[in-house]
Amino acid sequence: MSDWSRKIEIDPDWQDYEIQITPGWTRKVSDSTSRRNRLIPVFYDFAADLSGATMAASLPYLLTSNIVHYHKGYVQAKEEPTTSQRLADVVTLLLARKLRGRANLTADQLLEIQSACLEIQQEFKVAYAQTSGISHDYVWDGFMKEPRTHRMAWHSQQLCFVAAFSAFENFLVQSVAVAMKQPTFKKKRAEEFPELRDAFGQAIYDQSWSDKYMASVRLARNAILHNGGRETDSLRTLGHGFLVKEKMLQIKASDNTRLLRHLEASAESIIHVGSQIPAVIREKKRRRKRRR
Repeated sequence: MSDWSRKIEIDPDWQDYEIQITPGWTRKVSDSTSRRNRLIPVFYDFAADLSGATMAASLPYLLTSNIVHYHKGYVQAKEEPTTSQRLADVVTLLLARKLRGRANLTADQLLEIQSACLEIQQEFKVAYAQTSGISHDYVWDGFMKEPRTHRMAWHSQQLCFVAAFSAFENFLVQSVAVAMKQPTFKKKRAEEFPELRDAFGQAIYDQSWSDKYMASVRLARNAILHNGGRETDSLRTLGHGFLVKEKMLQIKASDNTRLLRHLEASAESIIHVGSQIPAVIREKKRRRKRRR
C-alpha cells in the first residue's frame, strides 16, 4: 500500500499488528535466577521499556479492537434500559404531556396520538435489538481508505523497532556497569562493544551484539534515526534481510516480532550469566593479585 508522497508498504491485515512480549516472560526470567542477582532491577526496567515499545507496534490493532469492543459493549448493550431505549421512553412521554394541554385536540385524538407514540417506541426498541454488530474487518477496511492511516501503521512499526533496540542497548550498558562495578559506565564506540564481551563472554557478545542479525538491527535503527529511514551502504553490504522499497526500509510487524523474540532470549541469557557475576569479579581480582 502507498500514500501520496512516497511508496510505503504495510502489513495488510489488522491481526498482523497484535504484537506483544511473550506472556509470562518477565516472571519466567525472574523466577529462574537468584534474588541476589544484581541484574534483576536492570532487567525489570528493560522489560517495562520493551512492553511500552510493543504498544506502538500494536496501535493499529488496538484502535481497531477498541472501536469494535465499544460498539459491542455500548451501542449493542443488552442491559435494560439502554441509553437509546431511555431516549425513546423520554421522547414518547414528553410528546404525550405536551399534546395533553392542547385544547384543540379531542380526547379521542389524544388517545390515538398516544397509541401511535407507543407503537413508535416499540418499533424503535425492536429495530435497536436487531442492530447488527461491526467486525474488525469492517473497521480496518474503513481505516485503509484513509492514506494517513497507512502512514500511522508504517511509523508504528518503526517506533517499536527503534524503541525496542534502544531499550536493549541501554540494558546492555547498564548490565556492563553492574558487572564492572562502574555505575557511570558509558559505551565509547558506536559499533564496537568490547566491554560487553569482557563482562559476559563471547557467546553473549555474539548473540546480543555482533552476529549478523543484531548488526543488521543496529544499522537499521541508525538508518531510521539518522538517515531518514533510507537504506545505507553499510546495510546493503551486510545483506540485512529487511524489505526495501524505493531505497526506504520497510519495517514490518513480522520484523518487530522477530526482534522481540531475539531480545527476550538475549536478555534471558545475560540474566543467567549475571547470577555468576560476584564469582567472576572475585576471580578477576585473584588474577590481578597474582600478576602483582
